[in-house]
Amino acid sequence: MTPAYGTTGFETYRGCVNAWECDQMGHMNVQFYLSRLHQAWAHIRHGLGRGAADWRKDGHELLPATHRVVFAREQHAGAPLAARSTVLAVEDGDVRVLTELFNAETGELAASLDNRARWVDLKTGRSGALPADLRDRARGLVVQRPEPRPANPPSDFALAGAEDKFFETYRGAVNAWEIDPWGLMNLQFYIARFSDAAGHFFGAIGMGGAPRRARGIGSAALDYQFDIRRPARMGDLLVLRSGLLSIGAKTFRFLHRLSEASSGELIATVDIVAVLFDLSSRKSIPVPEELRAAIAARLIAA
Repeated sequence: MTPAYGTTGFETYRGCVNAWECDQMGHMNVQFYLSRLHQAWAHIRHGLGRGAADWRKDGHELLPATHRVVFAREQHAGAPLAARSTVLAVEDGDVRVLTELFNAETGELAASLDNRARWVDLKTGRSGALPADLRDRARGLVVQRPEPRPANPPSDFALAGAEDKFFETYRGAVNAWEIDPWGLMNLQFYIARFSDAAGHFFGAIGMGGAPRRARGIGSAALDYQFDIRRPARMGDLLVLRSGLLSIGAKTFRFLHRLSEASSGELIATVDIVAVLFDLSSRKSIPVPEELRAAIAARLIAA
């Protein structure tokens, strides 16, 4: 029987939203969407013929490196979730997979997660060409799907010549319990840093917790473009700096840059489109004028 959610690919996750995964906005925190993706990828690899014995034997694995996450509907405690994953494209060095997370009760899409995974040498961290058998198996699973809405133009222009427009929003370290089977920081915990930075980010532009609570305003991400430049490992010292890219009627766009604090090496970037919403109606609202002015003054391109 065809499931009520999704029509292509194969099921890679089934579970529910736990109460402790919901944040101060009353919905499942963004990091837990990536937690589901991490679990889904175990089944994606299985569908491609890869198991734990394989990476232990050959020292390589197919690891997601670039991510486009589009959030469709907020999810609340107790919501049943299911995911289906579809192979979209296969190249010599990577596999592109779309994972769609649904509310299994309503059939509504919660989020789409479009990833490119690379064939990585677990000892050196370098990526290389896919083995022929893995490449051929993946190509046999490719499904043609309409392309999603275009991503924002790359924000790498913001990486040079604008240091004075970036401000620190997180500082910490990679904990032992955040490490995956390959000795790398689990995908969830990159997003956890971005989420933890939110209070400092909004405080820096004059919309901290107290003003927002007084006005009943919440915030939510709509679109993440998340790239891992160098995987984080246990003990890495982390620092996150943030900069504002643009502002619209209801949305604003900003960039987080996660670096290793002792070396300055760039670990990951995430380009985020976010919106403010009324906590009572759960509907998006225009950016308040005073916040618009604060954002405009800090724009990297200003």
